[in-house]
Amino acid sequence: MKIQKLKLLLTLIAVFVCVLAIPSRFTHKASASLCPFCPPPPPPAPTVGQFGGPLAGLNTTITNLFVGGYGTFNVKWDPIRGLGPVSTQPGCFTCHGAGVNVLTGAAGDTSTVTGIRYGKFNPDNTFNYLDGNGTSPENEGGPVLHGISNATFGTLPGCTTTNLPPEVVPADATVSNHVRSPQLFGLGLVDNIPDSAILANVGISKPFGITGIANMIADENGVVRPAKFGQKLNVVSLFQFTGNAEFNELGITSTFFPNEHLPQGLPFPVLCQPDMNNPQDVGEVNMIKITQFNALLAPIPPLPPTTASTAGKAVFENIGCNVCHQETFTTQGNVTLKTTNGGTSAVIPSLSNVSFNPYSDFLLHDMGTGDSGGIPFQPDNLGRASLTMWRSSPLWGLSNIIAKSGGLMHDNKSKTIDAAIKRHGGEAATVVSNYKGLNSTDDANLLAFLGSL
Repeated sequence: MKIQKLKLLLTLIAVFVCVLAIPSRFTHKASASLCPFCPPPPPPAPTVGQFGGPLAGLNTTITNLFVGGYGTFNVKWDPIRGLGPVSTQPGCFTCHGAGVNVLTGAAGDTSTVTGIRYGKFNPDNTFNYLDGNGTSPENEGGPVLHGISNATFGTLPGCTTTNLPPEVVPADATVSNHVRSPQLFGLGLVDNIPDSAILANVGISKPFGITGIANMIADENGVVRPAKFGQKLNVVSLFQFTGNAEFNELGITSTFFPNEHLPQGLPFPVLCQPDMNNPQDVGEVNMIKITQFNALLAPIPPLPPTTASTAGKAVFENIGCNVCHQETFTTQGNVTLKTTNGGTSAVIPSLSNVSFNPYSDFLLHDMGTGDSGGIPFQPDNLGRASLTMWRSSPLWGLSNIIAKSGGLMHDNKSKTIDAAIKRHGGEAATVVSNYKGLNSTDDANLLAFLGSL
């Protein structure tokens, strides 16, 4: 008994010291000398021109927002400071940076990590997210599978995997899909595309049988606008995107997401979530700082053009790829960022009136049964994306995505650009037929162009 008590005391001391030493929710830095059990601090934030660095042209004040947000983005959270009670990963950088729990790559990068989303259809053909909401309020922990339990850390007395096991996909779920971790480079530019620019592509005559619809979603202020983020276009703003990830992946509550996840829909022991702050992200400081970091991440520049890639761009346009994968948008003017003091930053020229090339129209397109998956978002709750409807995935950084994640499409299963193109169907059927009819030279040039993005 004495030995067990001594082990428990040593564990609590280690956790307490680690909490003091790891970066707090606000400013403190980790110290390996104080906490040999804690993860090492991340490397210094990259600078302009480096992979994973900020946009060019930022002044010192705005650069400091990037650096501060970088520190928060790279925190490895723990149960004492709000993680869980169940979660998918312990840090943003795990999915978006390295694929492991110590940052070894560039924060914001893609990785091989995928998540799982699940649910089922109700008898009336509405979708049941198995989260306790909707017309059939069954709560089985959906729609995000949380494979980590706070009990697995072994640092909370009274919290064990017996009373808080990691989640599993429920037996009655009829939809269960892997989703790929996206890279986050350039998202501040995407966030500031004017709504009117996206809506301008809706309801117009397009070639090859292509249509495309905007997914109209309420943003964090309750204003219904065209969504820009998420494979199903279910998130409007970058701030909303960050808060969604903070809650659904890390299990950290905010005023926008105030209620703890119920693991598998069941109550959990209080000892398994010891963070007494309610909500845990006090004043949305985490959300704001991580959003600042994401907003200021520079996009990956394309490779210098070659004879092949230049010819391939012409092929890209001739066969109709650019109807959905629109090359250029221009951001709105006078862009500012939320700050942690409740105000906004000065205008950021590097985000204002900037033309950039994401290669997406940020509309939903029906891709046919060959690419059916994810979970739907329907008119009575979150827009109108069916199982076969997807956002036109931005193609910028395509070569980096396939190199780092090992695959493409929503589930990461298409291992080459050629396979990803051929998986398109539905609205893209004619364009894919055009692609399959290319001669070997045009085919090679097209792949050279896509590989240069």
